[in-house]
Amino acid sequence: MSDDVAIGYIPSDKLKRVCSLFLGDVFRPDFPEPKFYRLPSLHFEQAISNRLCWDRSRDELEDAPACKQIIPYVVLSRKKEVQPSVPSIFVTIRLEGGGENRLHGKTSFGIGGHLEGGDVTYGNPVHMGLRREVAEEVIIKPYALTEDPKFVGFIYGGTELVDQVHFGLVYSWRLCPDNSCSVRETDQLVGEWVPADKAMMMRENPKTERWAKALCDSLGYIIGGWQ
Repeated sequence: MSDDVAIGYIPSDKLKRVCSLFLGDVFRPDFPEPKFYRLPSLHFEQAISNRLCWDRSRDELEDAPACKQIIPYVVLSRKKEVQPSVPSIFVTIRLEGGGENRLHGKTSFGIGGHLEGGDVTYGNPVHMGLRREVAEEVIIKPYALTEDPKFVGFIYGGTELVDQVHFGLVYSWRLCPDNSCSVRETDQLVGEWVPADKAMMMRENPKTERWAKALCDSLGYIIGGWQ
């Protein structure tokens, strides 16, 4: 995506008020690390979509903490028929060919990216952007998906600039047992399936991105059916 393309964002003050409205005292906007908040309400996702602005480009927003770029962040998971009790999640490493320099070399649990102006054409722009980003980054056979992505919560907070200008809407998308997923953008990502219990331990790895670390303690809740 070109840096001069208009992307979806919400003014930070307005977003903070929305999060506080739904979560009350549980919401800690000044937490020093990115923090994952479990689904506050079935209405929260729509409240975010209703407040999206589209009048600024990514280039304008990358160094503007007064605005939060909205990022769908999708955790892909699957089970194995021979060992269904502990599912795996699709883990990626961001290469130098990717556009986000601040995340090069980092391990991620989520597939996703910015919302673009074209995502407003049909229905919910967050859902459209989510599916577009997944299709751009990975290859999944159509029959491997038996359900829609499930909104499970959001990521907010952190003192680094990359945290201050982004807001993550976290989704869980489960593949059918034993089905495959591979990276499409091989110059930007490498990917592999990692058992969820091992992925939880990646929080201590300095190469794990801050958003992924925020999800470690809640992976069982996020992917469902495993604690």
